[in-house]
Amino acid sequence: MMCFENRVDSQRYRQRVSEFKTSSTMFTGNTDLAIEQHAFAIYTNAVFAQVQKEIIKGKFLCYITNQSETSDSSLLIDVTHLDKRNNITNVYQVTYNNVDQSASCSCRNFTRIGYLCRHVFCVYRLKNVERIPPQYINDRWRRDALPCY
Repeated sequence: MMCFENRVDSQRYRQRVSEFKTSSTMFTGNTDLAIEQHAFAIYTNAVFAQVQKEIIKGKFLCYITNQSETSDSSLLIDVTHLDKRNNITNVYQVTYNNVDQSASCSCRNFTRIGYLCRHVFCVYRLKNVERIPPQYINDRWRRDALPCY
């Protein structure tokens, strides 16, 4: 029983340290995009670091090659992804809806991991979306989520 209590205490301590770091960290942006600052304001530090990488790669390593309108007034946008040497690695299709700013990518990053991919951030940059739509913000990764202990 003592070992279990020590582990729980250790986990609670790590949680408090993580909460302190999240609440006391100042924003240092790597891009001039407002969506990066919005991501910092809503996500914990650990998740923001991952989302920030996607935003940066979406700005510097992705570009739009084609866009067409679908029957339901959504846009089908081809996003070309480059590697660090500026070689084309893949082309992904992002379906974007202007009405609710929803987007889905053929890489399925949001479905697999839980945050948006660089291809969607590339489209959001093109469409001047400054805030991550609420349907793409997972509650468990929010700064204001309360611990359950």
